[in-house]
Amino acid sequence: ADIEVVGARFFKYGRLHRFALEEKSLFSLLAEIVAASFLDASRLEERQRESARLEATLNITDAMGASLELSQVITRALEQLYHLLEYTQTIPCLLTYDENRRVLEFVPETFRFYRVDNPKERGTQFLRLTDLAIVTRAARQSLRERKIAVVNVPDVDLDVDYRRVIQQTKSELCVSLFSGEKLLGVLALESPIQNAFEDEEVRLVVGIAQQISLAIERAQQINRLQFKETVATATAWATEIAHDINREVGRIREHVYWIKEDPH
Repeated sequence: ADIEVVGARFFKYGRLHRFALEEKSLFSLLAEIVAASFLDASRLEERQRESARLEATLNITDAMGASLELSQVITRALEQLYHLLEYTQTIPCLLTYDENRRVLEFVPETFRFYRVDNPKERGTQFLRLTDLAIVTRAARQSLRERKIAVVNVPDVDLDVDYRRVIQQTKSELCVSLFSGEKLLGVLALESPIQNAFEDEEVRLVVGIAQQISLAIERAQQINRLQFKETVATATAWATEIAHDINREVGRIREHVYWIKEDPH
């Protein structure tokens, strides 16, 4: 069987001591018991986190299935991230991509969690793709590679692209929202702890990012359908108006004709 090292245990004596064979056997047994306890606790914690990830994904899926507004789905997703990653003191942030302007815009729901404390950045509503920032780098990478981009920066002070919006941030994780061939936005998380986002946290964030992508895509499809329906209604109304006008014009011409025929 494979041996997994979980730590080391030692016994310290204040004076010279020669360990008897019985003591060595006892200490070895104690070490095995402690190691097994550590492993059990670690696996239990892993199962609990996996369960929490699944529950978070299901909660967001339920929100989407309940036909909630996009703003409600986004709020639910950001709340899930905030509470699930509370041990990393995570601050979630969501930006949507405007393809025509080529900018990332902060969604209003973000500012419930994302409190900008750098005076130079207060009032910022969007970032151009050409701006220096880890979040814009993730967006550019996603557009270039045509797939989801994950940018995990364990120490932002060592990253040349980092844009200091929150003073205490030490690490940042950005996951692009990408669906099909289209960039929808970027989900960004910041933490005052260095190397806060390990593989486990990354998997959670990627899963939630995919759920948000689906919600945004669905909202955009609904907006397109509503626009088409509005255009169709307006076109039908315009056609009816034109028909009415033509009918009245015909009547006027008919009256004019009879007036000309009967000058008395």
